[in-house]
Amino acid sequence: MEDDTFPAGLLGTYYSSRHDHGLYRSCGVSSHYTFTPSTSNPLEEFTQHLSRALAKTIKRHPPLCYGLLPASKPSGLPARFKRLPQISWKDIISITHSSEPPTPSTQETRISEEIGLAHSQLFDDPEHKPIWRLRVLIFRAENGVCSIYILFITHHAIADGLSCASFQRTLHEQLCLAAAKTDEQSSVSWPYIVPEDVGRPIAIEDAMVIRPAGCKVFALSGAPEDAQGGKLWAGNPPCMPTIASYRSLALLVTVPAERVRGIVDMSRRLGITVTGYLHGLVVGFLARAAVTDHQLSIKAGTPYSLRPFSKLPISEMANHVSSLTTEWDAALLARMRDVEEGSPEEEELLSAIGKRFSTELSTELANIHDDGVGLLRVVENIPDLDVYCREGLLRERAETYEISNLGMVRMNAVPAQTAFKLEALIFSQCGMVTGAPIGCSVVNVEGGPLVITLAWQEGGVADEIMVGLQGFLRGRLGGWSTG
Repeated sequence: MEDDTFPAGLLGTYYSSRHDHGLYRSCGVSSHYTFTPSTSNPLEEFTQHLSRALAKTIKRHPPLCYGLLPASKPSGLPARFKRLPQISWKDIISITHSSEPPTPSTQETRISEEIGLAHSQLFDDPEHKPIWRLRVLIFRAENGVCSIYILFITHHAIADGLSCASFQRTLHEQLCLAAAKTDEQSSVSWPYIVPEDVGRPIAIEDAMVIRPAGCKVFALSGAPEDAQGGKLWAGNPPCMPTIASYRSLALLVTVPAERVRGIVDMSRRLGITVTGYLHGLVVGFLARAAVTDHQLSIKAGTPYSLRPFSKLPISEMANHVSSLTTEWDAALLARMRDVEEGSPEEEELLSAIGKRFSTELSTELANIHDDGVGLLRVVENIPDLDVYCREGLLRERAETYEISNLGMVRMNAVPAQTAFKLEALIFSQCGMVTGAPIGCSVVNVEGGPLVITLAWQEGGVADEIMVGLQGFLRGRLGGWSTG
């Protein structure tokens, strides 16, 4: 029916094109559970709980019920969302079960590999299948308790990072209810039948003004140079011989719950946010370990939520984000190289970096009312997304690294007695082909660990740099070492 198809909006069309060209594939939030089965068949028991919980989660989040049609130049149509008549279990779920008790090292290696593999994939047949997937890894310990990872991987057209966290919040609640047998135990059958009146994804331009009347004109960004002509270090040039040759890689930094307080306290002592503190640490590492040409600067991207402006509740799914770009010039990097790690002089630089980041972000947010959302206005002015994506492989990168921090995620209340214990959340994205070659995605579940996922495209930056960054952040933040 014609009513089942409608424009995907500004960001939906943008990310549809980037996905189809293989440049940006997916984002996601994974959950890690300890599951104590009550039967001798934990795989069957878990699958029954997941079947019931997932059906209720889909019902709670309407954007999960849509496929995506690409833009059509001959017809002059933008990308469009299409309501799916039904959602098949086999189209969205894969479950891998291991009976071998894992060590912490092998378990982290396995989940890192699975995250990288998941983000390497494109969503096949998005017109007829959901543009999201669940990948489940189950490890069974000798005592019968299972360690379960549930990876939620989604197209950026329907979800941002907070949306992925919202999905996991709902799924956690429904899993616990199913296991506690406190919800009505009506039968759940698949495929899931999508109601004809299911709600639609909310485009950002339908929820807020992104281009106020009379605002100044924005131009498309060009070469990675600042106003003074400074050159940028940004890993290796964009390269993707074929869409199928792309591979996304991931490493994890897990800071245990008892040490998260120390990160918050350090940030407060320096007068900065946790995100600002992370910027300082990453700048310090790159200055010392990666930027060998001391004439080069680096640039950081920091996505931020537009929900305070769009009024979209944190419980809802959509892509309502923009991003701030901040430059750290060669002089700052030189100062960072000259100070000793952990010294008072380094702390002064960390504080200065964090404060400057906060000032620039506050300024950008304050200007949205009069000037609109700069990044979205740039996207709005791209005349041909196909040409833009193809030419992106010929342009130099405009950023060095990205820090995307979801902050602390508070889960919904669940029964006290349940078979599922949430151990951690893991926020992740694909390695970027034409964007920042180094991705740092951060999330902290309330009362649990803070997890940083380091992501990169194979070949986008040297693997040694990413392994070094992982070790550096573990050392500075008090993260677990599984080596």
